[in-house]
Amino acid sequence: MIKQKIIEHLDEFKKLEQPWNDLVMQTDVDHIYMKHQWFYEWIKAYQETDSLAIVTIWQDGLLVAAAPIHRKPLRFKKITARSLSFLSSGVSPRCNFIAIDKPSADNLFTAIFALSKWDLLSTDNVESTSAVTQYYLDYLVNHMQPHYIEPGFQSLYLRSEGTWDSYWKSLSSNWRTNFKRYSLDKPGKVQSYEIRHLRTESEYQIFEPEMLKISEKSWKAEIASHLVANSALGRLYSCFTPIGLRNGWVYIPHLIINGEYVGYVYFLCYQDKYVGIRAEFDDSFKEFSPGNNLHLAIIKELYSSGRTCEYDLGPDAAYKRNFCNLIKQHHNILVGNKNIKGRGIIFAKNHILPLMRLMASTESTKSLP
Repeated sequence: MIKQKIIEHLDEFKKLEQPWNDLVMQTDVDHIYMKHQWFYEWIKAYQETDSLAIVTIWQDGLLVAAAPIHRKPLRFKKITARSLSFLSSGVSPRCNFIAIDKPSADNLFTAIFALSKWDLLSTDNVESTSAVTQYYLDYLVNHMQPHYIEPGFQSLYLRSEGTWDSYWKSLSSNWRTNFKRYSLDKPGKVQSYEIRHLRTESEYQIFEPEMLKISEKSWKAEIASHLVANSALGRLYSCFTPIGLRNGWVYIPHLIINGEYVGYVYFLCYQDKYVGIRAEFDDSFKEFSPGNNLHLAIIKELYSSGRTCEYDLGPDAAYKRNFCNLIKQHHNILVGNKNIKGRGIIFAKNHILPLMRLMASTESTKSLP
């Protein structure tokens, strides 16, 4: 027997930890940022307890599909639309629906679209090669659901196949030559340096204040995106990190130069997969290229482990391309309800806005001498 249940309260969601994680483990979206503990702490940190609309599908008493979504207003030009979107933010590497197979996914999508009081379903940065993404796209086409697709971010990856020496030689000779100038191993470069690997709760209690100080001294402070203790992001790190460390899901290598904490990379790690969700460095030490030094040390350690590991460097950035050997594509998929506002916004996204951009481009070209 197939049943559906909509979770609208945090205490209801809390009870789903075991069935949720059992479901995730049976899918190709099996990672820390899709586990129950991550979503639970995210909901609390971002204070979204009153907006939950988590859709679950049960078959013979087992959870077979779930949509980690909530209600959130979305502005489109001057129009405010009632939106459903993932329980995710900039800190989330990506998100997706969860389903053990296509029939379960179809039941999930049917239940989502049957929800009341929504105009748009916003699903950003779903991995293009994931099975459930393809189920989703097939469903939208087969059910003639209005939708708009645009490219999401490109995620840069490194698979540590082969040896460290072969990887080092695969880097461009210009980059290697330039890096040697900044290498902390260069004689006389620094008085001392150390890379520590934070893996326990007690170590994190000591490091957390230093982590906040590094963030305050990074370029992110200039654009107010640095870590602040009582912000939503700060609360998420503070509450999830101890849970992650207890389960072996969090790994934080950090760099110390001349006795001072200089930078860190925060990883979610699971089954030889390492996802870097935040990296920050003290700008006053940029002459030592701490980012390149720490990233390269991490990669060398992955190669030295003797296992084939996957290092997800996150969204595309020029400096990251020096390290990666694989790029994965993502989609942003906006779906309209079959009401006037939903259909109208999707029609505008697919037809009116491209036409306006084309007309503006044509006029700009005509104005050239």
